[in-house]
Amino acid sequence: MQSGKEASRNLEQVTRLADERRLEDLIREADDDLWPPYASRVGLMDAWITRAEALLVRLPQHEASLGTLREHAIPGAVDPRGEQLRVVLE
Repeated sequence: MQSGKEASRNLEQVTRLADERRLEDLIREADDDLWPPYASRVGLMDAWITRAEALLVRLPQHEASLGTLREHAIPGAVDPRGEQLRVVLE
């Protein structure tokens, strides 16, 4: 059984992973639903801003996770997309 601390860490990790999808959704919605910026879309824009601000609040957590990954990076490793891989597989 998980401790409360471990369960909390797992929930934080799932939330961070889900944020990638949330960001993709926000970008798509900005392109598809909010442009051009007509007055009739103000309600949609306000809701979009609220969701975007929720992501921004978690930015420091994402930056800390990235820093941890960089600390354990394999120098010169490349991921399948051709970008430098910054993760150690243990």
